[in-house]
Amino acid sequence: MTDWYAWADQQRSPHPSYWHFSCALRKLGEPPAPEEVRALLTDVADRIPALGHRLAGRGRSLHFEPAGGVDPRDHVEDVRFPAGWTPERCLATALERPWLPGRPPWSLQVISGYRPGEHLLAYRVSHLLQDGVAAAATTAALLRGGRLPAPVAEPARFALPDLPAVRAGLRFAPRFLGPRVQWQPEPDPDPAEGAWLRPAVGLDRAPFDEITRATKASTAQICLAVICGALRQWVPQRRDAGARSLPVVLMMSLRGPRERDGLGNRVAVAPLSLPCAEPGPERRLRLVMEQAELEELVRYRRLLTGLLRLPGPVARPTARLAVRLSPSSVGVTIVSTPLDAAALGAEEVLVAPARPTAASSGFVVLQQPSVVSFHPAFRILPRDADLLPGLLAESLAELHAAVVHASAPAAAAAR
Repeated sequence: MTDWYAWADQQRSPHPSYWHFSCALRKLGEPPAPEEVRALLTDVADRIPALGHRLAGRGRSLHFEPAGGVDPRDHVEDVRFPAGWTPERCLATALERPWLPGRPPWSLQVISGYRPGEHLLAYRVSHLLQDGVAAAATTAALLRGGRLPAPVAEPARFALPDLPAVRAGLRFAPRFLGPRVQWQPEPDPDPAEGAWLRPAVGLDRAPFDEITRATKASTAQICLAVICGALRQWVPQRRDAGARSLPVVLMMSLRGPRERDGLGNRVAVAPLSLPCAEPGPERRLRLVMEQAELEELVRYRRLLTGLLRLPGPVARPTARLAVRLSPSSVGVTIVSTPLDAAALGAEEVLVAPARPTAASSGFVVLQQPSVVSFHPAFRILPRDADLLPGLLAESLAELHAAVVHASAPAAAAAR
């Protein structure tokens, strides 16, 4: 059903490119020639069969079909921008390029010109063809010459969810109906083209691991608490006025452990409430852990996986209704990826996410082997957006000091 939802939401978007997204490496040195990049796509349809598919039909006839092979010349784009543009602005603007008619909706973009001796190598794809988890796996396979399995011909049949899964769904459902709170500054009156994508911040993985050992929190839960602390400092006037917690939707992949083919959109959402009004960093983390309790999320995910397999006559109207009823909210996507910028000869990994109609703003978080990077994006750019990277770093430091440094004397006394 998530494929139907993505298609229905794209029909309501201001521009088709709102459902494109990119994952890019920022690299030093002169950009590679197009022929070098095309060499990465040798036998790509055999190595990554999903990239040989396109979306066909509309409405009830919507489906994926083989595109009759992949010509590398159709999927490598050399894109140049004026000197002085930021990498984020370039990536966001390059995202808007249309797809070639009848061809699979993805490309490798070589983006240059914005800064001497630097370029971006970006994998761009339609969010209808792939979700974030699939795109991360595909990017790694493309750059490393890896392989992904062929798509499954027949999806699993719908089965009624078990009672614990239904109960988890009933506990999560009321959160979709809570009041909407905008925890961000006023809009920027004159945003530049592509300014909706803000600079990312990469934070060392070690403090996250130390917080996990001290609290048993997962990295994803810690990331939510870090975002919470940053937003609290970003808009202090809302915090000081006693504003409520911030409703967010946590993007969840419904791909099973064997679903590694990378075709289609398998994303659903879990509604959460970030306790931005809570002054204590340790307390904020505990409140996040209570809401995003792993076993409860597993049961809720089991319910959503069952809904994913609803038959077409039920899935289509359900998806359209869900698009219409989705409240505006902040979206948070947390993806664990084997991509490592340093190992790939790059300075950092950048992400330009899709912008669903219900997402007023969002964060994509990449859990990389040595770095956890936060990538903010906004449908309407607020003032002071450039403060966020520093506030995210401060929020992590504050949480680390509260739960790791504070626990060290207690542990020493216990010995």
